[in-house]
Amino acid sequence: MEYSKTLRVKVVSANLLHQTELLRSMSPYCEVSVENQVKRTQVKKHSGKHPRWEEEMLFTVFEPKSLKVEVWDLDKATNKDLVGFACVDASQLVRDVNCFQQTNLVYRKNGKLREAGKVALELKLTQDKHCFKAHLESDEPRIRRVSSDPGKSLTSQKAPKHHFCSLFSKLFHRVP
Repeated sequence: MEYSKTLRVKVVSANLLHQTELLRSMSPYCEVSVENQVKRTQVKKHSGKHPRWEEEMLFTVFEPKSLKVEVWDLDKATNKDLVGFACVDASQLVRDVNCFQQTNLVYRKNGKLREAGKVALELKLTQDKHCFKAHLESDEPRIRRVSSDPGKSLTSQKAPKHHFCSLFSKLFHRVP
């Protein structure tokens, strides 16, 4: 039986070097992705290169390997511009220990990665006792399509992958 974990990501602030606006201050927000889950902070309008979010995000995970952090600038002309991105190794997180991290951001210009600044994160991984990951015999379970016509052969197709944990975590998620 494999228990789920809660990865708590607090996006604290950023110190950005890469400016995407020519005439005005940037309006940045931060987007964090973990195991196909994406969450984002609020947009800090006209906060420029030094936004401060102090926002916490919770992700239900099993074995987090990495998380992707992106800082975007929201504007009316181009909708949004990528200021910088980073991948953070989450596989070495120790359960129930706060980890403060200054992560280097980069951006791509002319095919080369360039420094975009830093983002400050607080990470904490906690064990959940209420949810387990179901182990199926096959990675791709099949469903049978039954025909009412006895002359037709039965066909099968890939069944949608269900993670029973997402339903249970919504019902029984504990708020600290």
